[in-house]
Amino acid sequence: MSRTNKRNSRSHDTTALPWQSLEIKNLHLLDIDQVLSDVPIYDEYAIERALLNAEKSLGQQSGTTEVMGCLRAIAGMQSCPDDPNCPFIPAILLANGRRSAELSDFESITEFLTAAENVVKHLGLSSRLSHIIWVLNRERYTSAQKAANGYLSIVESMPKDQLSLGQIIFLSHAIHICNRTGKPKPLTDAVLTKISLLHGQIDMTTPLGIMSGLTSLTLNWNASDPSAIGDKLQAVATKLSTGQNSLKAAEVWGLCYRAFHKSKKDELAFTASVKRN
Repeated sequence: MSRTNKRNSRSHDTTALPWQSLEIKNLHLLDIDQVLSDVPIYDEYAIERALLNAEKSLGQQSGTTEVMGCLRAIAGMQSCPDDPNCPFIPAILLANGRRSAELSDFESITEFLTAAENVVKHLGLSSRLSHIIWVLNRERYTSAQKAANGYLSIVESMPKDQLSLGQIIFLSHAIHICNRTGKPKPLTDAVLTKISLLHGQIDMTTPLGIMSGLTSLTLNWNASDPSAIGDKLQAVATKLSTGQNSLKAAEVWGLCYRAFHKSKKDELAFTASVKRN
């Protein structure tokens, strides 16, 4: 079993998958970018839905339908940004062992994936294709760089006035790729700078899950001075404590503790710990 699919794999017969005999010529009969022309590059769910609708519209045209179905299955995998060895997992996993697509399902069609990587221009899909190609073959350094650059470009295209889980997912993918490929400095610095800038946008209205995710990403990868992160979060926690958000304030004080502890500001870390409790 591949190291890419240990997280959620169940025994299955890959020969039963409809895309095991894909022909690259059928890829060129489709205009994937036209299918995705109105889909935001950061909306993974909308990408999958657009491909699913296109697959249905093709009916039983076998070859092209299988190609569209394969791309739809790729788009439909769930991102798992905290696991660089298995960054995509089945979106559906039933108790009886049935599941939706996982990475190992595509191990036998890497030639097709490479062709698709060169054909598809929509960054939302092409970045994922490049990422998958690299995970399945770690020697594909160029694909890794395409994926990381694509993810950063996706985040840059997202609405500037709001923080989202998608930003955290894409930047997590990007920084893991940079780390595993030897940290090409310009790209790594650009990703870390974006992480730091996004964390700087945090305020008391930021959802706790996003605040926690961005703080973890920033601290884990040293994207900003942990002392400055602590100061930022302390200001947010203080404001929350004076209002009706005591539970959220307690969680933010916990994030303050992490930041001050990492920066070795023991007194501030102790204060944050007390306020958290």
